[in-house]
Amino acid sequence: MARSLPTRENLWLRDFATIFAHTWYRDFPIQKTYRDAAKRADWTIHLGIAVRNAAELLGLFSHFESGGRTDVILRDAQKKPIAALEWEWERLQTQPKELQKLKDNCKKQEFEGLRFACLIGYSKENEAPTHIAWIEPKWDGIPFPLLLVAIHYRWKHQQRHFTKLTIHEIRDGKAVLLREQPAYPWEVKGARWASEDAPTTQ
Repeated sequence: MARSLPTRENLWLRDFATIFAHTWYRDFPIQKTYRDAAKRADWTIHLGIAVRNAAELLGLFSHFESGGRTDVILRDAQKKPIAALEWEWERLQTQPKELQKLKDNCKKQEFEGLRFACLIGYSKENEAPTHIAWIEPKWDGIPFPLLLVAIHYRWKHQQRHFTKLTIHEIRDGKAVLLREQPAYPWEVKGARWASEDAPTTQ
């Protein structure tokens, strides 16, 4: 018996994850040789733009600060909710309120039919097992999956120096790694950003 092909309806999470992973590199707040630091507000704005651009490529509308002040709700042309997203500058391990807010808002009747929720945050280098183990049981029993995006970092010159970006799908209390990539665009092997960020010679 032939296997049925995946449809757009059951690929919302993975399609968004893939597109977001690429839009993360667009209009990056820092450049390798020209600007080596950015403020918290820069990264918050960058996340919002990356989310909006990913939603646009999926044909969705981004409703910021709606649905119980959720950071953004992605809706289709019939105003049906597809995803609810939250992000925060603090480390993932210190975000119980953000995770609970996401869970509580997603239970509302206006979010019926939601395809997935998404939490975006930051994690100290090598702390991924800790934040994943902390979040997994908290998402058990939720009728739709959680997309967990973590930007990993280490401290360098009193600033967060990003090392990688990981994306997990958490479903039924279990996390599956969907992708892992460099945090900075110029560290992507073979990408054009490496040459575009090279200093010009006089």
